[in-house]
Amino acid sequence: MFLGLDQGRVRVGASETFGLYRLPRVIRTFAESHPAIDVELALGPHDVSGSALDRGELDLVYSERQGTGAIASRQVDEAELVVIVTRDHPLALQQRAPASAFEAECFIVESPGSISAAGAAWLGASLPVGTAAVAMEVDSLEALKQMVRAGLGAGVTLAWL
Repeated sequence: MFLGLDQGRVRVGASETFGLYRLPRVIRTFAESHPAIDVELALGPHDVSGSALDRGELDLVYSERQGTGAIASRQVDEAELVVIVTRDHPLALQQRAPASAFEAECFIVESPGSISAAGAAWLGASLPVGTAAVAMEVDSLEALKQMVRAGLGAGVTLAWL
């Protein structure tokens, strides 16, 4: 039984990143344990999923961030942020580098509110200039990775991607 259901449908919201890279295994395990419950997955930004949850359009939201307001939230995973660069970048072979090593870097970020934008802002706050230079804003994680591969800047993303 899940949320009082023996059968029926559970409507799940998630960010595109979380929904595509983390949830498939979770949904598979859930489906195996609850074969009479269908899962409907809606991918979208955190704020859109949170609003849909508030309106009762979703039953549950998986997000990289905690809920706000009337939304109860629980941490289910730890996430490590990493800086990604091209293979030929001077820092590419280093396991760890101080924030100051990225002072001259320009960053590719996803839309405001994304993990990559928050990560670049956090890293930038550690720099003497107090901010990271943003070279480009893109609308998806895959676009971020491709722009970094093309050498257009560095990116910040979750280590498990």
